[in-house]
Amino acid sequence: MLNAEFDVTGATASKFGFRLHTRPDGSYDREVSYNRTAQTLYGAPLTPVNGRVKMQILVDRGQLEIFGNDGRYSFTDNVDFDSGSQGISLFTESGSVQLVSLRYNRLDKAWGTGESTLDSNLAGPWNALGGAWTD
Repeated sequence: MLNAEFDVTGATASKFGFRLHTRPDGSYDREVSYNRTAQTLYGAPLTPVNGRVKMQILVDRGQLEIFGNDGRYSFTDNVDFDSGSQGISLFTESGSVQLVSLRYNRLDKAWGTGESTLDSNLAGPWNALGGAWTD
């Protein structure tokens, strides 16, 4: 999960943000950016608050979730990320912007831990009557 705050007061960059799942050759799978001129985050209107733009980006397997300015904007998308590339790039175009804060937290795995996430605290034993139950 990425949490970033940018001060756009005095910024000259036309666009800034993150490129996700970047590779050594500079290619990437998805760009999450703020267009300062149009005042849009990922193509949707988002006005700075007190001269600042906050982004919270969550990448989980094939899910991308984007939140702007503490939830004033939210977007969820299914993305076919390349599992072999997990780089992150911070970028600006046509100028600069001040990065006030940046925090990165790697999420722990919930799947494939060797423990079933289907366990129950119900008194048992109990069994599924049909279907296939897997993690």
